Amino acid sequence: MAAYSDMKALAADASFIQRVTYALETYINTVATEAATAPNHEQRLAWATKSLQNIQGTAMNFLMPRVTQDPNIISSVSALAKGTPPDTIDAAITDAQIQTSVDSIANTDATKVVDYTNSFNTANDGNFRARIQAAVVAFIAQIMAEPITTTSHSSRAAWARQAVGNLSGVVNVIALPVVLDPLVNTVLYGVSDANLQTAVQNQITTYLL
Repeated sequence: MAAYSDMKALAADASFIQRVTYALETYINTVATEAATAPNHEQRLAWATKSLQNIQGTAMNFLMPRVTQDPNIISSVSALAKGTPPDTIDAAITDAQIQTSVDSIANTDATKVVDYTNSFNTANDGNFRARIQAAVVAFIAQIMAEPITTTSHSSRAAWARQAVGNLSGVVNVIALPVVLDPLVNTVLYGVSDANLQTAVQNQITTYLL
């Protein structure tokens, strides 16, 4: 049967990479258009959203090593001799097998338990921090527009004036608490803008106001 070295060569084969990448794009599109009531939709959508930010990176660095070790993929080339060229191995694997493998790998990763490592990585992700910063700006604007009779308006407005010149500092303080907020922590990247806004305001109120 094809040896480890053959499967490693397959993982670097341009045609196979293209097919796995297309399967990933198909998975992302399927999740994005499925009903919100589909099993584990929020977690799967969060994973798809994150992958969409770097499709090539997800395909190359995350999926390829796993797809080429998938027992179903390996079984389809079990009759091939050691040293079989990558293009021949590629041809022996059907699109359906690749899609099934990608779907299974993605679903498993998407529904894994959110732990502290995942939370920390999310809190330090540049795109996610940009969303937090946008929510901070929205909250600052809300504070500055509220009636002066609002409870603690003076102190809130003073904080808002200071915060607008130090947005990155505010994000540094609240990023991890926001990620650990119950509204965010179960879905991470898939959190809606509305729930992220609420979480940001909750944490600013707790830690900074």
